[in-house]
Amino acid sequence: MFSPETLTVTAAQDLTDVLTERTTPLLIKGLLESWEAIKVNQENALDYLSQLAAQELVFVNRNLEGTPRFFYTADLKDKNFSQSATPFPDFLAELGRHSEQTGTRANPENQASYAYMASTSVQYCMPHWLKQNPLSLNVPNPLISAWLGTQSVAATHFDIPQNLACNAYGRRRFTLFPPEQIANLYVGPIDFTPAGQPVSLVDVNNPDFSRFPKYKTALNHAYQVTLEPGDAIFIPSMWWHNVEALDSVNLLINYWWQTTPAYAGQPMDAIKHALLSVKALSKTQKQAWLNMLEHWLLSDEVDYIPEDVRGSVGELDEKTARRLRAELLKNLNR
Repeated sequence: MFSPETLTVTAAQDLTDVLTERTTPLLIKGLLESWEAIKVNQENALDYLSQLAAQELVFVNRNLEGTPRFFYTADLKDKNFSQSATPFPDFLAELGRHSEQTGTRANPENQASYAYMASTSVQYCMPHWLKQNPLSLNVPNPLISAWLGTQSVAATHFDIPQNLACNAYGRRRFTLFPPEQIANLYVGPIDFTPAGQPVSLVDVNNPDFSRFPKYKTALNHAYQVTLEPGDAIFIPSMWWHNVEALDSVNLLINYWWQTTPAYAGQPMDAIKHALLSVKALSKTQKQAWLNMLEHWLLSDEVDYIPEDVRGSVGELDEKTARRLRAELLKNLNR
Protein backbone atom coordinates (compact mmCIF):
# COMPACT_ATOMS: atom_id res chain seq x y z
CA MET A 1 0.00 0.00 0.00
CA PHE A 2 1.03 3.59 -0.62
CA SER A 3 1.34 6.51 1.81
CA PRO A 4 -0.52 9.72 0.91
CA GLU A 5 1.41 12.83 -0.01
CA THR A 6 2.14 14.83 3.15
CA LEU A 7 1.87 18.57 3.69
CA THR A 8 2.51 20.68 6.79
CA VAL A 9 0.06 23.58 7.13
CA THR A 10 -1.41 25.47 10.08
CA ALA A 11 -5.11 26.05 10.68
CA ALA A 12 -4.62 29.78 10.07
CA GLN A 13 -3.41 29.20 6.50
CA ASP A 14 -6.09 29.10 3.82
CA LEU A 15 -6.45 25.53 2.56
CA THR A 16 -8.78 26.39 -0.28
CA ASP A 17 -6.15 26.66 -3.02
CA VAL A 18 -4.40 23.52 -1.76
CA LEU A 19 -7.52 21.37 -1.96
CA THR A 20 -9.27 22.85 -5.00
CA GLU A 21 -9.26 20.38 -7.89
CA ARG A 22 -7.13 17.89 -5.92
CA THR A 23 -7.98 14.30 -6.89
CA THR A 24 -5.76 12.21 -4.57
CA PRO A 25 -5.62 11.97 -0.76
CA LEU A 26 -3.46 14.42 1.17
CA LEU A 27 -2.19 14.02 4.74
CA ILE A 28 -1.87 17.41 6.49
CA LYS A 29 0.38 17.11 9.53
CA GLY A 30 -0.20 19.33 12.55
CA LEU A 31 -3.03 21.26 10.90
CA LEU A 32 -4.96 21.55 14.16
CA GLU A 33 -2.13 22.39 16.57
CA SER A 34 -3.59 25.86 17.27
CA TRP A 35 -6.97 24.43 18.26
CA GLU A 36 -7.91 24.74 21.92
CA ALA A 37 -9.04 21.10 21.77
CA ILE A 38 -5.53 19.99 20.77
CA LYS A 39 -3.85 22.04 23.50
CA VAL A 40 -5.83 20.04 26.05
CA ASN A 41 -4.06 16.88 27.20
CA GLN A 42 -5.62 13.81 25.60
CA GLU A 43 -6.44 12.39 29.04
CA ASN A 44 -8.54 15.52 29.73
CA ALA A 45 -10.41 15.42 26.41
CA LEU A 46 -13.76 14.44 27.89
CA ASP A 47 -13.60 17.20 30.49
CA TYR A 48 -13.01 19.71 27.69
CA LEU A 49 -15.89 18.31 25.61
CA SER A 50 -18.19 18.34 28.63
CA GLN A 51 -17.62 22.09 28.98
CA LEU A 52 -18.80 22.57 25.40
CA ALA A 53 -21.59 19.98 25.37
CA ALA A 54 -25.14 21.12 24.65
CA GLN A 55 -28.05 19.55 26.52
CA GLU A 56 -29.23 17.82 23.36
CA LEU A 57 -30.07 14.29 22.30
CA VAL A 58 -27.57 12.60 19.98
CA PHE A 59 -27.87 9.26 18.22
CA VAL A 60 -25.42 6.67 19.54
CA ASN A 61 -24.62 3.40 17.76
CA ARG A 62 -23.86 0.46 20.08
CA ASN A 63 -22.39 -2.78 18.77
CA LEU A 64 -24.39 -5.90 19.63
CA GLU A 65 -21.67 -8.45 18.87
CA GLY A 66 -18.80 -7.29 21.08
CA THR A 67 -16.73 -6.24 18.09
CA PRO A 68 -15.52 -2.77 17.05
CA ARG A 69 -16.62 -3.41 13.45
CA PHE A 70 -19.96 -1.68 12.86
CA PHE A 71 -21.34 -3.73 10.01
CA TYR A 72 -24.01 -6.20 8.93
CA THR A 73 -25.02 -9.39 10.68
CA ALA A 74 -23.59 -12.52 9.05
CA ASP A 75 -26.60 -12.94 6.72
CA LEU A 76 -26.52 -9.26 5.61
CA LYS A 77 -30.19 -8.92 6.61
CA ASP A 78 -29.67 -6.69 9.62
CA LYS A 79 -27.11 -4.41 11.27
CA ASN A 80 -24.89 -5.71 14.04
CA PHE A 81 -25.52 -2.57 16.11
CA SER A 82 -28.41 -0.67 17.62
CA GLN A 83 -29.04 3.08 17.59
CA SER A 84 -30.62 5.09 20.38
CA ALA A 85 -31.10 8.73 21.30
CA THR A 86 -28.94 9.68 24.29
CA PRO A 87 -28.39 13.05 25.98
CA PHE A 88 -24.98 14.22 24.82
CA PRO A 89 -23.63 14.84 28.36
CA ASP A 90 -24.72 11.32 29.33
CA PHE A 91 -22.82 9.85 26.40
CA LEU A 92 -19.69 11.75 27.42
CA ALA A 93 -20.05 10.31 30.93
CA GLU A 94 -20.43 6.84 29.40
CA LEU A 95 -17.21 7.32 27.44
CA GLY A 96 -15.49 8.41 30.65
CA ARG A 97 -16.46 5.22 32.45
CA HIS A 98 -15.40 3.20 29.44
CA SER A 99 -12.01 4.92 29.29
CA GLU A 100 -11.41 4.30 32.99
CA GLN A 101 -12.07 0.59 32.49
CA THR A 102 -9.94 0.11 29.37
CA GLY A 103 -7.20 2.77 29.54
CA THR A 104 -6.41 5.43 26.95
CA ARG A 105 -4.79 3.11 24.41
CA ALA A 106 -7.54 0.54 24.12
CA ASN A 107 -6.95 -3.16 23.60
CA PRO A 108 -9.75 -4.87 21.65
CA GLU A 109 -9.43 -7.99 23.78
CA ASN A 110 -10.24 -5.99 26.92
CA GLN A 111 -13.30 -4.19 25.58
CA ALA A 112 -16.78 -5.53 26.22
CA SER A 113 -18.73 -2.81 24.42
CA TYR A 114 -18.24 -0.36 21.60
CA ALA A 115 -20.25 2.78 20.91
CA TYR A 116 -19.95 5.92 18.83
CA MET A 117 -21.88 9.03 17.85
CA ALA A 118 -21.80 9.33 14.06
CA SER A 119 -21.94 12.44 11.88
CA THR A 120 -23.55 14.91 14.29
CA SER A 121 -23.58 18.62 13.51
CA VAL A 122 -20.94 20.40 15.57
CA GLN A 123 -23.16 23.49 15.82
CA TYR A 124 -25.87 21.26 17.31
CA CYS A 125 -23.92 19.28 19.91
CA MET A 126 -21.11 21.78 20.70
CA PRO A 127 -22.28 25.28 19.69
CA HIS A 128 -19.03 27.00 20.78
CA TRP A 129 -16.65 24.49 19.19
CA LEU A 130 -15.93 26.52 16.05
CA LYS A 131 -15.07 29.66 18.02
CA GLN A 132 -12.34 27.82 19.91
CA ASN A 133 -11.28 25.57 17.04
CA PRO A 134 -11.45 27.53 13.77
CA LEU A 135 -10.23 26.43 10.36
CA SER A 136 -9.47 28.63 7.37
CA LEU A 137 -11.33 26.84 4.59
CA ASN A 138 -13.25 28.94 2.09
CA VAL A 139 -15.62 26.37 0.60
CA PRO A 140 -19.38 26.62 -0.10
CA ASN A 141 -21.64 25.78 2.85
CA PRO A 142 -19.53 23.06 4.50
CA LEU A 143 -21.30 20.51 6.66
CA ILE A 144 -19.18 20.27 9.82
CA SER A 145 -19.78 17.05 11.74
CA ALA A 146 -18.42 15.31 14.83
CA TRP A 147 -17.69 11.58 15.13
CA LEU A 148 -17.08 10.60 18.74
CA GLY A 149 -16.78 7.25 20.46
CA THR A 150 -14.80 4.24 21.54
CA GLN A 151 -12.68 2.09 19.31
CA SER A 152 -14.63 1.38 16.10
CA VAL A 153 -14.32 0.34 12.47
CA ALA A 154 -16.39 1.96 9.71
CA ALA A 155 -16.51 -0.36 6.70
CA THR A 156 -15.02 0.80 3.41
CA HIS A 157 -17.43 3.29 1.82
CA PHE A 158 -17.41 6.45 -0.31
CA ASP A 159 -18.74 9.97 0.19
CA ILE A 160 -20.08 12.14 -2.60
CA PRO A 161 -18.82 15.43 -1.11
CA GLN A 162 -15.18 16.41 -0.73
CA ASN A 163 -14.05 15.52 2.79
CA LEU A 164 -11.47 17.09 5.10
CA ALA A 165 -11.26 14.81 8.16
CA CYS A 166 -9.67 16.52 11.18
CA ASN A 167 -8.45 14.23 13.93
CA ALA A 168 -8.77 15.80 17.40
CA TYR A 169 -8.54 12.93 19.89
CA GLY A 170 -7.25 9.38 19.63
CA ARG A 171 -5.60 7.83 16.59
CA ARG A 172 -7.43 6.94 13.37
CA ARG A 173 -6.23 4.68 10.60
CA PHE A 174 -7.53 5.34 7.09
CA THR A 175 -7.30 2.82 4.25
CA LEU A 176 -8.25 4.45 0.95
CA PHE A 177 -8.98 3.13 -2.53
CA PRO A 178 -9.39 5.04 -5.83
CA PRO A 179 -12.93 5.07 -7.29
CA GLU A 180 -11.94 2.80 -10.18
CA GLN A 181 -11.25 -0.04 -7.71
CA ILE A 182 -14.97 -0.58 -7.09
CA ALA A 183 -14.95 -3.88 -9.02
CA ASN A 184 -12.29 -5.26 -6.64
CA LEU A 185 -13.93 -4.14 -3.38
CA TYR A 186 -16.96 -6.47 -3.42
CA VAL A 187 -19.50 -3.79 -2.60
CA GLY A 188 -22.64 -4.99 -0.82
CA PRO A 189 -26.33 -4.14 -1.28
CA ILE A 190 -27.29 -0.59 -2.20
CA ASP A 191 -30.85 -0.78 -0.81
CA PHE A 192 -29.94 -1.66 2.78
CA THR A 193 -26.66 -0.34 4.13
CA PRO A 194 -25.12 0.01 7.61
CA ALA A 195 -24.87 3.81 7.49
CA GLY A 196 -26.25 5.25 4.26
CA GLN A 197 -23.68 4.50 1.57
CA PRO A 198 -22.97 1.04 0.12
CA VAL A 199 -19.97 -0.63 1.78
CA SER A 200 -17.32 -3.16 0.87
CA LEU A 201 -18.01 -6.60 2.35
CA VAL A 202 -14.27 -7.22 2.88
CA ASP A 203 -12.89 -6.95 6.41
CA VAL A 204 -9.79 -4.79 5.93
CA ASN A 205 -8.09 -6.31 8.97
CA ASN A 206 -8.93 -9.90 8.11
CA PRO A 207 -9.60 -10.20 4.35
CA ASP A 208 -10.93 -13.54 3.12
CA PHE A 209 -9.04 -13.86 -0.15
CA SER A 210 -10.71 -17.17 -0.99
CA ARG A 211 -14.08 -15.39 -1.03
CA PHE A 212 -12.80 -12.03 -2.29
CA PRO A 213 -9.76 -12.82 -4.51
CA LYS A 214 -9.83 -9.54 -6.49
CA TYR A 215 -9.35 -7.60 -3.26
CA LYS A 216 -5.61 -8.31 -3.61
CA THR A 217 -5.65 -6.07 -6.67
CA ALA A 218 -7.44 -3.33 -4.72
CA LEU A 219 -4.73 -3.46 -2.06
CA ASN A 220 -2.09 -2.88 -4.73
CA HIS A 221 -3.72 0.50 -5.37
CA ALA A 222 -4.58 1.38 -1.75
CA TYR A 223 -3.26 4.14 0.49
CA GLN A 224 -3.00 3.76 4.26
CA VAL A 225 -2.14 6.24 6.99
CA THR A 226 -2.64 6.64 10.74
CA LEU A 227 -3.60 10.11 11.95
CA GLU A 228 -2.29 11.38 15.27
CA PRO A 229 -4.20 14.06 17.23
CA GLY A 230 -3.80 17.33 15.32
CA ASP A 231 -3.50 15.73 11.87
CA ALA A 232 -6.02 15.90 9.04
CA ILE A 233 -6.58 14.05 5.80
CA PHE A 234 -8.24 15.25 2.62
CA ILE A 235 -10.35 12.54 0.96
CA PRO A 236 -11.47 13.43 -2.57
CA SER A 237 -15.05 12.85 -3.62
CA MET A 238 -15.88 9.19 -4.39
CA TRP A 239 -12.69 7.73 -2.92
CA TRP A 240 -13.46 4.59 -0.94
CA HIS A 241 -12.19 4.68 2.65
CA ASN A 242 -12.17 2.39 5.66
CA VAL A 243 -11.85 4.24 8.99
CA GLU A 244 -10.60 2.70 12.24
CA ALA A 245 -10.75 4.60 15.53
CA LEU A 246 -7.96 2.97 17.52
CA ASP A 247 -8.24 4.32 21.09
CA SER A 248 -10.80 4.32 23.88
CA VAL A 249 -11.83 7.94 23.17
CA ASN A 250 -11.72 9.23 19.60
CA LEU A 251 -13.03 12.47 18.10
CA LEU A 252 -13.00 13.34 14.41
CA ILE A 253 -14.35 16.60 12.99
CA ASN A 254 -15.00 16.46 9.29
CA TYR A 255 -15.80 19.14 6.75
CA TRP A 256 -17.94 18.03 3.81
CA TRP A 257 -18.65 20.27 0.84
CA GLN A 258 -19.83 20.16 -2.76
CA THR A 259 -19.57 22.61 -5.63
CA THR A 260 -22.68 21.34 -7.43
CA PRO A 261 -25.81 23.50 -7.08
CA ALA A 262 -28.51 22.53 -4.61
CA TYR A 263 -31.05 21.93 -7.39
CA ALA A 264 -28.93 19.18 -8.99
CA GLY A 265 -30.09 15.59 -8.52
CA GLN A 266 -28.50 12.81 -6.48
CA PRO A 267 -26.17 10.57 -8.54
CA MET A 268 -27.23 7.42 -6.65
CA ASP A 269 -30.79 8.03 -7.87
CA ALA A 270 -29.44 7.77 -11.42
CA ILE A 271 -27.84 4.40 -10.57
CA LYS A 272 -31.15 3.09 -9.22
CA HIS A 273 -33.03 4.42 -12.24
CA ALA A 274 -30.53 2.68 -14.53
CA LEU A 275 -31.03 -0.58 -12.63
CA LEU A 276 -34.76 -0.19 -13.23
CA SER A 277 -34.57 0.73 -16.90
CA VAL A 278 -31.34 -0.71 -18.31
CA LYS A 279 -30.33 -3.81 -16.33
CA ALA A 280 -32.93 -6.09 -17.96
CA LEU A 281 -31.69 -5.30 -21.47
CA SER A 282 -29.37 -7.50 -23.51
CA LYS A 283 -25.63 -7.09 -23.16
CA THR A 284 -25.48 -5.40 -26.57
CA GLN A 285 -28.21 -2.93 -25.61
CA LYS A 286 -26.55 -2.20 -22.26
CA GLN A 287 -23.31 -1.33 -24.03
CA ALA A 288 -25.20 0.93 -26.42
CA TRP A 289 -26.77 2.79 -23.51
CA LEU A 290 -23.38 3.05 -21.78
CA ASN A 291 -22.07 4.65 -24.96
CA MET A 292 -25.04 7.00 -24.93
CA LEU A 293 -24.44 7.88 -21.27
CA GLU A 294 -20.76 8.55 -21.86
CA HIS A 295 -21.55 10.71 -24.87
CA TRP A 296 -24.05 12.97 -23.13
CA LEU A 297 -22.26 13.20 -19.78
CA LEU A 298 -18.60 13.37 -20.76
CA SER A 299 -18.66 15.00 -24.17
CA ASP A 300 -18.90 18.77 -24.51
CA GLU A 301 -19.41 18.56 -28.26
CA VAL A 302 -22.90 20.02 -28.50
CA ASP A 303 -21.96 23.21 -30.32
CA TYR A 304 -23.68 21.88 -33.43
CA ILE A 305 -27.02 22.32 -31.64
CA PRO A 306 -28.23 25.93 -31.41
CA GLU A 307 -27.85 27.09 -27.82
CA ASP A 308 -31.49 28.08 -27.39
CA VAL A 309 -32.71 24.55 -28.20
CA ARG A 310 -30.11 22.41 -26.41
CA GLY A 311 -32.54 21.77 -23.56
CA SER A 312 -31.40 18.97 -21.24
CA VAL A 313 -28.01 18.54 -22.92
CA GLY A 314 -27.15 22.21 -22.46
CA GLU A 315 -26.01 23.92 -19.27
CA LEU A 316 -27.92 22.71 -16.22
CA ASP A 317 -29.76 25.51 -14.46
CA GLU A 318 -32.55 25.46 -11.90
CA LYS A 319 -35.31 25.75 -14.49
CA THR A 320 -33.93 22.81 -16.49
CA ALA A 321 -33.43 20.78 -13.30
CA ARG A 322 -37.05 21.32 -12.24
CA ARG A 323 -38.34 20.35 -15.68
CA LEU A 324 -36.22 17.18 -15.76
CA ARG A 325 -37.34 16.20 -12.28
CA ALA A 326 -41.00 16.71 -13.16
CA GLU A 327 -40.61 14.70 -16.38
CA LEU A 328 -38.90 11.82 -14.55
CA LEU A 329 -41.55 11.75 -11.83
CA LYS A 330 -44.28 11.68 -14.46
CA ASN A 331 -42.65 8.78 -16.31
CA LEU A 332 -41.93 6.82 -13.13
CA ASN A 333 -45.51 7.22 -11.90
CA ARG A 334 -47.14 5.85 -15.01
